[in-house]
Amino acid sequence: MTKEVLVLGGGLSGLASALLAASRGRKVTLFEAETCGGKSARIHLQGQRIDTGPAVWSFPGVWDRLFQTAGLPEWAALPFVQLDSLGVHHGKEPLSLPPVEPREDWDHYEKRASRLTSTIEALLYTPPDLQSAKFRQLGAHLFSELRGQLTARAYLRALQLESDLEEALAVYALNTGASPEEASALHALVPHAMLQDLRVPVGGIHELVLRLKAACVHLGVQILEHTPVTKVKPDRIDTTAGFFSGTVISTLDFERLRVLMGEQVQKPARLSCSGVVLYAVLQEELELPFHSVILPESTRALARDLQNLRQTASPMVFVNHYRPHHIYPENRLPVLSIGLTAAPDGQRFDAGHPWLQEQLHRVESVLQVSIQDKMQDVALLDPFQLSRWGAWGGAIYGRLNSAWRAGPFHVPGHRYRGVWLAGTSVHPGGGIPATLGGALILHQRMK
Repeated sequence: MTKEVLVLGGGLSGLASALLAASRGRKVTLFEAETCGGKSARIHLQGQRIDTGPAVWSFPGVWDRLFQTAGLPEWAALPFVQLDSLGVHHGKEPLSLPPVEPREDWDHYEKRASRLTSTIEALLYTPPDLQSAKFRQLGAHLFSELRGQLTARAYLRALQLESDLEEALAVYALNTGASPEEASALHALVPHAMLQDLRVPVGGIHELVLRLKAACVHLGVQILEHTPVTKVKPDRIDTTAGFFSGTVISTLDFERLRVLMGEQVQKPARLSCSGVVLYAVLQEELELPFHSVILPESTRALARDLQNLRQTASPMVFVNHYRPHHIYPENRLPVLSIGLTAAPDGQRFDAGHPWLQEQLHRVESVLQVSIQDKMQDVALLDPFQLSRWGAWGGAIYGRLNSAWRAGPFHVPGHRYRGVWLAGTSVHPGGGIPATLGGALILHQRMK
């Protein structure tokens, strides 16, 4: 690796990769086409703050390990709100996770899943090397529990849970952009692992971006925002600010990187899901918990609709309700986000779009609250905007891998034609901890 490192993309993965490279004494320059944060951005409506991207922060041990590895352990500390629930899940009947009332099937799931909590976290930042005794040990532990069940649905079905609990757990596979019938069985274990230490930073998720950015600057990283990359070679990049030479780390969407490397790229045969998210300032609080989930009627039907680029009648819906001064101390008014799984078709939406209106009525009906008449101002994130960040059609994790390649043996790997790779295309699923863990894996591979 040359002395100078060029990092493409200023999301969480890019900032983490830049921080780790700088901790080795490298001269590091990070290039971001817009502003740092990627999908974890910050917007303001009527003076109220709302952060985009993930709503919660799980596996904080990966965050701590990142700063320990960078030689800045004290920088990891952030004030946070501790959560003890994944919210109320609305299927045929409402169900909280964990359930409020004792349930034998939850106890059975918890007993099985608890065997792998530490294994899952370690796999997030352990290089997948079959020559490594540590990786072989972690893999053996994982596969001994999964018992040949490759997909999330197969693993949960084998536990013989009641259908309401199975569906509430299965839907978390969609956080990988794939249905539980397609996602790795590993993701069926994630809800339990998340509940062991689930947080939201005081001030919102974007506080993680700001802390990473400040740490990068502290170690001398030059951050060039509003500087799109126009061409990539293994040891050189062209940008709107000129050309730069050095070792290249790309955290861009993989298909976007291939275009920048001069390849002819066609739409992947299968894509992960996209999303439509409505952010709103409300006149008054709603009778809602912090987090609610509306389950799709059928995850199989949802997957078919997404792959056929049809807006489904029954998407998964996340509803986050922020009371004044709770997560965002400066907010005087309640704010709300409603996120829906959507087809990766690059489509634009506005608040009056028929499909979105249909879904808002569905949300109001299921949650038994009136929302639209209380919205003072709104903003939207849609597949078109997500596609601007490079993902084909706005697919959140780019191409969709088969279940067995959705874990440590993902495609693409950590290097492609001389360019090092990190980011959500490389380490799909798992949200914040997976992107940070992917940067840690890359750091070890680049020794």
